[in-house]
Amino acid sequence: MRLFAALLAVVLIGVPAAAQSDPAARFAARPPAPFTVAPSSHPGNDRALVINSRSGKPTAANADGTLCKAAFKAAPSNAKLSQQQINGMMSTPEWRQNARAALEQAFSVNSGAVFSQAGVSGLEFVGTPKIGPGAAKTRVYLSMAETPAGRTTLSCATLASELETALPVFRAIRASLTMP
Repeated sequence: MRLFAALLAVVLIGVPAAAQSDPAARFAARPPAPFTVAPSSHPGNDRALVINSRSGKPTAANADGTLCKAAFKAAPSNAKLSQQQINGMMSTPEWRQNARAALEQAFSVNSGAVFSQAGVSGLEFVGTPKIGPGAAKTRVYLSMAETPAGRTTLSCATLASELETALPVFRAIRASLTMP
């Protein structure tokens, strides 16, 4: 459960993305146009990025005015596991339920699914924040993936009225992430 609490903290903290990369961590984001990436920092993450849209669509709904935050946190305890072992754990109903339960402390989770990207299995959730300005009109897309190097998270927020058209965009941004 400590891992899920750590994942929740990383997801809630968020990270931004533009075509920036940190060679040491191999964490990068190269989202399609019209998105930009800027380096960011946040305690608890080794690398962080902010991703915004030059067009203003989808509408950014994070409290700080950003659209998406991406982050990487090294997890030395993962090093003893193969990617196949980690993927197996991420795909179990128990793992998904524990991640969902951790997120439900701050979000009403509307949906969740397993995704695969470049040989890495991860989890994605869509939810409604439980507190905060405009929470009822905001939808948040959260994804998390683990590798032997650590965890990569993406958190994007937009207006509920734009969620349907924003989801493919958020998934494209997630697909642009290089997970170390």
